[in-house]
Amino acid sequence: MVKRVGNSDAQALFERSQQYFVNGDIEAMVSHLEQAASTGLAAAQDALGYVYDKGFGADKDLQRARALYRQEAEQDHAQAQYRLAESCFIGDGAAYDANEALSWYLRSARSGFPAACRTLGLLYGQAHSAEYARHAVYWFHQGAKNHDPGCEFALGWRLQHGIDLPRDSQIAQRYFKRAMQAGYPCAKSALMATLHSKFSVTTQLDMNALCKKPQIDTPKLPDPASIVQQWERLHDSPRIERCTGLLNAETASHVIYSAMPRLTPSEVIDTEQDGGKARSQVRTSSSAFFPENLIDAVIRNIERRLCIHVNKPLCESEPCNLLQYLPGQQYRPHFDYFDPSLPTAPALLKCGGQRTISVVMNLCEVAGGGETNFPELGLSIPARQGDAVLFHNCDAQGQPDPSSLHAGLPVTNGEKVVLVKWYRERSTRYSAV
Repeated sequence: MVKRVGNSDAQALFERSQQYFVNGDIEAMVSHLEQAASTGLAAAQDALGYVYDKGFGADKDLQRARALYRQEAEQDHAQAQYRLAESCFIGDGAAYDANEALSWYLRSARSGFPAACRTLGLLYGQAHSAEYARHAVYWFHQGAKNHDPGCEFALGWRLQHGIDLPRDSQIAQRYFKRAMQAGYPCAKSALMATLHSKFSVTTQLDMNALCKKPQIDTPKLPDPASIVQQWERLHDSPRIERCTGLLNAETASHVIYSAMPRLTPSEVIDTEQDGGKARSQVRTSSSAFFPENLIDAVIRNIERRLCIHVNKPLCESEPCNLLQYLPGQQYRPHFDYFDPSLPTAPALLKCGGQRTISVVMNLCEVAGGGETNFPELGLSIPARQGDAVLFHNCDAQGQPDPSSLHAGLPVTNGEKVVLVKWYRERSTRYSAV
């Protein structure tokens, strides 16, 4: 039972819940949040909504989470509006409501909340349409006014390459410098590219005029099924495909930025012992998973686009995994499928069955090396920003295909960052769309 308290004690309870979180006492944290939220304290209601939204310290309860968010969102609290929008967009099955998500993103963004501006810009920016492009540019500009580094990078990139905006290297450099100072990935390399470019244009653009609010009504968020994906077949057996420009630079950089705080040395599945994780010289990268409670709308949108192409529901996949390779690092030849002859195979195959499809998405330009190599096939695919490589790990009968042996070749210059998505035979513990 939640103990009712007076408003005078609510702030103290909320502050105590934060201290319990720092100390790792999650049960006490939730208890104090419940008491503080019962008084109507906005910060406590927002935090408790997050607890139930993500299943952090309590059983996941989207209905309860959204009710808590909505109480604050309807009082024009921009962060609660953003979190409610994210919950509606990321939601599973019937909980997915793109129209309600858009309405709350817009209310949050119109209040100047940077994350909402960035999300709208990124979602609209993935669609190949002049109508969507105008809205993407407008929201990136609104976010940049509030010093959001993702929005600053996106505007810099578009100005550097003349994408939906006139080319202006001087203003692009200004945006890249701001994003770089905030530690935004790819901003430094983009800035250096503009400084060394032989093509330099300075027109003293009026960004307020160029990025003014579109006169047309705000369109619905782009349907993932409507976004063009240009896949080409590189090999028939095993089936290998490449998609040029699956992700644009601003989306790719956002994914890296989302994972940076959680990067740790990569591990591999210990096939000789208990099927757990272990460090190995076979794989010398750093990595960060995106479990269900850490993804955002942009990553969920990428997942939905991939599911459409492979014709599989999201529940038949594993969480996305980001990998970073620095000079000299690599992933030596290996299989993504689980070898049925190994003693750990039953445990690995129990939830979801065999790994049938792998998708590797390149998130940054690699100055040297880093190709995806298939040694049995004599095929090597360059790592180009935004491109994706898809390959089947099993043959037409569903049996592991040894010719799917592949490697991430050593990076010789710069860095390589990829986002990997694996698909299984059956449902896993991952979310259903």
